[in-house]
Amino acid sequence: VQPEVLNGMMSDSTYRGRGLTARFLYSMPRSPVGTRTFDSRPLKEEVKSAYATLITELVSADLDDAYLELSREAYGVLKDLFDRTEKRLQNELSDIVDWAGKYVGAVLRIAGLLHFTEHHGIFHCTEVSVDTMRSAIAIGEYFLEHAKAAYSLMGADPVNKQCEYLLSAIKRDGLAEFSRRDAMRACRRFKTAESLL
Repeated sequence: VQPEVLNGMMSDSTYRGRGLTARFLYSMPRSPVGTRTFDSRPLKEEVKSAYATLITELVSADLDDAYLELSREAYGVLKDLFDRTEKRLQNELSDIVDWAGKYVGAVLRIAGLLHFTEHHGIFHCTEVSVDTMRSAIAIGEYFLEHAKAAYSLMGADPVNKQCEYLLSAIKRDGLAEFSRRDAMRACRRFKTAESLL
């Protein structure tokens, strides 16, 4: 989504208060603008066909009686993730505790999707392997880092935003040393020296 949309979501207390913002897996890749090429390679037909088949299988699967079981090793890896995440909720992840509180569940669902794709919709014959669980955790770590970035963008306090603005001006002007007056010249939003404290 666009950054302005994220800001709008977080500024509306209803969205976060009711848990809506905690239910997304965020991805905030770098913009390719400025590095794009006019001619791009088309997707290979076999890639398009495999993707279309996979999506069709996912949306048409009969999951009424479906269930998954974890292998003992996969269960142990998931439990370890839970224990580590739970400790982080008190400090490192406290700013996104609503999202991070659902993180392990999201990883488990990703493992289910990976298992589904590996076994073409056959749930009952095999357990979710430890390799599948580790792959799900690797994907989950990607989304965790991007959730931190999204929440920072959505709910960063004014001090953080001011610091980011000043840092971008320092980088832009290549300043190795600067005074408060230099900072105020580089950043017009700072009207007084006290606003830089």
